Amino acid sequence: MRIMKLEVKGFRSSMLPIVAEYARDAANRSQVILTTHSPEFLDAFGTEPPTTTVAEWINGETMLRVVSGDDLGYWLGKYSLGELFRSKQLESMQSEYSCLNCKSALDGNPT
Repeated sequence: MRIMKLEVKGFRSSMLPIVAEYARDAANRSQVILTTHSPEFLDAFGTEPPTTTVAEWINGETMLRVVSGDDLGYWLGKYSLGELFRSKQLESMQSEYSCLNCKSALDGNPT
């Protein structure tokens, strides 16, 4: 496993599509996990957004949700992934939660 930390802050916006292209290419050979708060970086993936996971802090626990399916597809037909991030629309999409190392913050049952 290789772990690489890339700080996108300070990158020229013209470089973000190149970074996205390299990340997509690397994902064909291994698992790539990127975290960002940059709508511009999300937009750099173009019309084929990567698997999108939203992390939220709920009742003292980190909850992860993969945003996908018809809901995401509908909104991506109207807006870019970066625009959805800016508008907070990603956080409001319905999807399954996955709790990290905890019992479920949503219903009190172990996960």
